[in-house]
Amino acid sequence: MSFEIGGKKILQDISLTLEPGKMNLILGPNGSGKSTLIKVFSGLLRPTAGEVSVGNQALRSYSNNDLAKVRAVLSQQTDLPFSLTVRDVVLMGRYPHFGGKATPKDHQICEELMKYFELYELADRNYQTLSGGEKQRVQFVRVMSQISLLSDDSSVKYLILDEPLTYLDIYYQLHFMTKLREILRANLVIVGVVHDLNLAAQFADNLILMKEGKILMQGPPEVAMTSETLYELYKVQVKIKRLDEAPMHLIFT
Repeated sequence: MSFEIGGKKILQDISLTLEPGKMNLILGPNGSGKSTLIKVFSGLLRPTAGEVSVGNQALRSYSNNDLAKVRAVLSQQTDLPFSLTVRDVVLMGRYPHFGGKATPKDHQICEELMKYFELYELADRNYQTLSGGEKQRVQFVRVMSQISLLSDDSSVKYLILDEPLTYLDIYYQLHFMTKLREILRANLVIVGVVHDLNLAAQFADNLILMKEGKILMQGPPEVAMTSETLYELYKVQVKIKRLDEAPMHLIFT
């Protein structure tokens, strides 16, 4: 798959299979095509060559509403132009699943998710009064409600995350990544862009290293993360240590 704008190739010859039950994290320097790749995965951009498929069905063949029921995207945009409570913002994720009025099941899913992700104390707050980190947490729970996580729906779902750790302090970065590991299961595909290499090494099952619109390397952290590949990506020297409490720890020199 490739994508270009005005004759400039942003993505070149991308070939990927993202498997359910694995956390796929994308790494790379600024301008390497990470966010564009996320937008192509999510259907916001259509590739200029090649195809994106969901299972055995072309992504472009889905209606917007049908796609919204199985694929949720956490973007870098967290602002809303109008006042809503946190509970109402989370309920927005359920819009593809009901007609004119939310059902008791829709409300139940939202309530359970707010409790599960430790957001319930903010449920009645005005969203516009929240900090950047709090808004990020609310938007994450909204996308969780969109794909019915914690419900009894067993169909395969797709969670696409564009820099989900933005605005979060270290506690909530670890909290977020730990919760992702907890919800990861055989019917869930997770793919996301992150910048913290140590968090990526700790939590990823599959790393996708991008440079200049191409995939430089992909595989589990112990394969994809080497001093050589990381220097080629970021032009910094990295020492990789093996620790008892973590499979890998990166030290920048």
